[in-house]
Amino acid sequence: MSAASIVNMAIMISKIDREDVHCLFAMLMWTLWYACNMLICQGKKLTHQDCFALAFKTLNEYQVAQEPQRPIKSGDLCSFWRCPPAFTIKVNTDASIVKTTGTGIGVIIRDHDGKIIHTLSKKLVNEFRIAIAEAIAYKEGIIEAKKLQAQSVILESDCKQLIQAFHRQETNITYMGYVVDDIRQLSESFSSFSLCYIPRTANSLAHQLAKFAFSSCCNGLYYGSFPNELIHLVHEEEIPP
Repeated sequence: MSAASIVNMAIMISKIDREDVHCLFAMLMWTLWYACNMLICQGKKLTHQDCFALAFKTLNEYQVAQEPQRPIKSGDLCSFWRCPPAFTIKVNTDASIVKTTGTGIGVIIRDHDGKIIHTLSKKLVNEFRIAIAEAIAYKEGIIEAKKLQAQSVILESDCKQLIQAFHRQETNITYMGYVVDDIRQLSESFSSFSLCYIPRTANSLAHQLAKFAFSSCCNGLYYGSFPNELIHLVHEEEIPP
C-alpha cells in the first residue's frame, strides 16, 4: 500500500464521527498488517477502500460477538431492509416460479447509503424447484457484484435452505450442490463476503424484480437501473436510519 493510500486512510478516519473511533483505528492497524501479508504471501494488493471495508466489517462482527447472547425469536429479525456498512455493497436476490411458464430471478444491488447501483430481472425457460431457483439467483447476484469490481459484499436471501447449504461444508452431488459450490468459489474473489438470511418483508424489491421477469415490459431480461414500472415500490419502501 502506498504512502498516499495511508494518508487517504488518515483523512477518512478524521472525518468519522463515532464513539469507538479508537477501536476502529486499532482495527485499521491490524488490517494494514493483514494487507502486507496478503501482498507478500499471495501477491494480492488491497486498496485503502478495501482495508476500510474489512476493518468496519471485522469491528462490527467483534462488537456483535461481545453482546450477551439470547435465544433468537422470529420477531427478532428486522422486517425492513437495512443499509450495509461503509464501503460495502449489499446484494438482495429472490426467485419466482410460475407453472408452465418458467422461473424468474431478481437481483438488486445497493450501496451503504441505500442508493440503487444495479438491478437484474431475468426469466429462465426451465421451471426449477424454488431452492434451486434461489441458488441460481444468488449466483447471478455474485456475478453482477464482481462486474462492479466490489470488494466488500453482503448477500441476503429469504431462502433458509440456501443459507444452510452454503455454510454446510460437505459434498453435495445434486444440481443445487453444484450451484452452491459455484457460489462459494465466486465469493472467494471478494476481500470481505457474508451471506445472511432475511425475512421476505426485508427482501421485497428483489421479490418484485423476480416477478417482473414475466411481464411484457421486461421481455425476459431487464438489466441496469431500477425499472420505471416498479419505481413507486422504491419510494414506498421504508428504510430505517
